Amino acid sequence: MTSNSITGVVGMNHDILIPQAPSVMESHEKSIDLAPASLSIANDKSTSFEAFFDKYHLEIKNPADLDFLQENISEYTHQKDWGKLKINRQLHYIRLAGLERLINAERMKKIIKEHHLELISVVEYSMFKLEDRVFIACPAISDKNIDSPYPIMLPKNVLQQIVELVKLTCYSDFFGYNLVQDKSTDKWIFVDLEDVSFYDVVSQDRNLSFPLVKDILKMCQKTFQESSYYRPNKEADDWLEMECEKYKDLDITTQRLHKNSDYDEEFDLEIIKQSKTEFNLV
Repeated sequence: MTSNSITGVVGMNHDILIPQAPSVMESHEKSIDLAPASLSIANDKSTSFEAFFDKYHLEIKNPADLDFLQENISEYTHQKDWGKLKINRQLHYIRLAGLERLINAERMKKIIKEHHLELISVVEYSMFKLEDRVFIACPAISDKNIDSPYPIMLPKNVLQQIVELVKLTCYSDFFGYNLVQDKSTDKWIFVDLEDVSFYDVVSQDRNLSFPLVKDILKMCQKTFQESSYYRPNKEADDWLEMECEKYKDLDITTQRLHKNSDYDEEFDLEIIKQSKTEFNLV
């Protein structure tokens, strides 16, 4: 493997709800605030986390939501993957492995913006503190295609941007409802962003930081061909076949997003990630 790296550039009802970007930066009117003015942080690592928490802090404005959270706190600390609750009258998901999801979402947002991938987006997360624990939550949205026959046919222009993101991040978690089209924006949203979402399922090597682009592309092609939820249309499928052919003899590598700190501008996200235990983050 060479050291080259890629430089350029995816049980229902009518109200199924999928995590999507919260409006966490709304005006801060008088409200119930679960976070103290300070998290009482003393060292350099903690100071970074305090600023990080302040940026992503979700205010809980409805007293009933606070009561519900306090009464049901144990439910959200024992779920295998997530719990559901309403915050400020909007359904949210409490996400375990939430800190890594938030960090990966921040990195992906920067990549999407830098490479002008205007047809796709990612979920965003917010944080709140309850009692002695910090939780990470994301709101829910409706999938535009919920009433459509499956699999949904992805058009070429959408697939091209998805594949570009795959090349840059090694995203491989195209299963279930991990890719949905937001009814309010028409953008295709990447949902699950925990670290394991960026493994190369072709090599099955979870410690490999720099997979080959040709392997990532073949993985992407195989996953879409076998998906029950979304599949490239004929034009998109032909394009992807040509893209795989273009890279098949090239030993060009790319980097897994959860091992890539190149996009960590405002915070040292690796240090933030190490703070998880210190701050009792669920």
